[in-house]
Amino acid sequence: MENFSKMRIPLQDSDIYGKVDYFYVDMNAVIHAATHGNVSPSLMMEDQQRMRRIVTSLLKIFKLVKPKKMMYIGVDGVCPSAKINQQRTRRFRLYKSTTKPGFKPYYKSEEGKFEYTVKKLPIPSYDNVSFDPSYISPGTEFMSMMDSELRNWIALQTYEGTWEDCFIVYSGTDVPGEGEHKIYDAIRRMAECDPKVKQENHLVYGLDADLMMLSLITKMPNMYILREKSDHAPHKLAKIKPNPYFSKETGLLHFHGMDYIDFKITDYEVLSMRFLRRIMYSRCIQTSEAVSNDTNKFLFNQNARNRLTDDFSLLSFLAGNDFLPHLPTVELCNSSFNDLVNTYYKMLPKFRGFLTESYKINMSRLQQLMTELSKLEIKYFKQKSALEKISEFSDPKKYAKYYYENKCDIDFNNKQAIRKMCEQYIEGLFWTLSYYHSGCPSWNWCYKYHYAPLVSDLAKISTASIKFHKGEPITPLEHLLAITPPNNIQLLPPLYRKLSGPEGKLGEYFPEDFEICQEGKENEWEHVVKLPFLDTRLLSKVARSVNDELKYTNLYKNKPGYTNVYHRRAKDSTNKKSQT
Repeated sequence: MENFSKMRIPLQDSDIYGKVDYFYVDMNAVIHAATHGNVSPSLMMEDQQRMRRIVTSLLKIFKLVKPKKMMYIGVDGVCPSAKINQQRTRRFRLYKSTTKPGFKPYYKSEEGKFEYTVKKLPIPSYDNVSFDPSYISPGTEFMSMMDSELRNWIALQTYEGTWEDCFIVYSGTDVPGEGEHKIYDAIRRMAECDPKVKQENHLVYGLDADLMMLSLITKMPNMYILREKSDHAPHKLAKIKPNPYFSKETGLLHFHGMDYIDFKITDYEVLSMRFLRRIMYSRCIQTSEAVSNDTNKFLFNQNARNRLTDDFSLLSFLAGNDFLPHLPTVELCNSSFNDLVNTYYKMLPKFRGFLTESYKINMSRLQQLMTELSKLEIKYFKQKSALEKISEFSDPKKYAKYYYENKCDIDFNNKQAIRKMCEQYIEGLFWTLSYYHSGCPSWNWCYKYHYAPLVSDLAKISTASIKFHKGEPITPLEHLLAITPPNNIQLLPPLYRKLSGPEGKLGEYFPEDFEICQEGKENEWEHVVKLPFLDTRLLSKVARSVNDELKYTNLYKNKPGYTNVYHRRAKDSTNKKSQT
């Protein structure tokens, strides 16, 4: 893993600079950086100023990249239930941390106010409003406004010839799907329609960790990821104290001296998926000590690198993602993931094949891997014993009993319940692999446990017969209801607020008090939030029972959207719409 840093090349020095055919923007990364920039406390300004910062940022990266054929802009719409439950934990955790006694924002103004007020700006003071990142969600007033404004702005720029002969594709917040998954769905569809697309240069912009795995899975030989340099990452900039100033030259409010809208070409770098595949393959051959013979010929055929990256994506799921918790013995933030990968490499010759075939998993080989990984659990138990200062946890059986009963709320003697947990985790691996390879297999499925099973129990699962019911996405307002904690209920229509209130039909899913397990971690995002798992089908049924009483100003937010295609050739301007 230590060689992966060599993938990062300054944009202006990369072999793709000036040669990008297709450019894809995970737009939520732009929206977050432009609207609040992760500064704390948040700055007050008019929404129109935030909108200007958004379009300025989008235009900036377009001019830096200069795509020849297309720029695809994907905004987060309604996401699958598996992701909704993760969003709930993140927002409820923030709600609890900001309402607990003794909470203080990172910085205070001289007046002691919670938020900075930007003064002496040429805008009416009554339009100066505070901003909460929660506003960047399907179904909110802000996102409805932004979606409409952005479509109009893109159309105007098309008419004025800003994009030259480049097609602009815009999939807004009213189109279901996560922004990054909309992007890769589009890539797959284009490649199916025209095989030549696979050989052209593709560049994806975004900060989501999923982008690397999704890019590898496309099998595109010329696939790259664009992002800011590591010292310009959002979590680094969040530590900078706000020092707002207004630029008369640009007409924009700047948050501080390293504002996102001021980034230049030297602040961006490119990650090469081709180089990553080569490193992974080289390390695989070296670690496995494989030689080319009849047994290992699968490792030396033409498609081996692609198959290897498919397997690597599965391994990454075991370290946790937005849909599944990490295995107790595996975490990305320490050496345990290296141990997992090295174990896999050494096991490959014994497998005589790969773990995955597209979105399917070879259960026999996965069981072999889990059996081998279970040998590392004793190491994990000893570490936890030292961390939690309970000596008997060094006994695997005693810790397993503690783990299931104290953390998972499962009777250790109820082997059927533990097996059910294991089967659902395996189901989650299939769901996630399918989601990455071919799109969402089920809008309603989610993993209904706060923790993953122990590896030694997963090793007992040898077969899996899994079928998913596709279902359909919930509406934007239903999505907003699902993820909104008590402190943000003003984002909801009044009738929906009653549904999630203490006396409401859904009140049990929106508790004001709940347990957060720190797991010995300093980072809050690593803490386990024990919220009730929300059944989105139940939520939809309850929400739709009051929809007839909602005002049109709320109901219009539920209207299905379209993906817009903008293109101007010579003096002709066209704006085509295609339903997704």
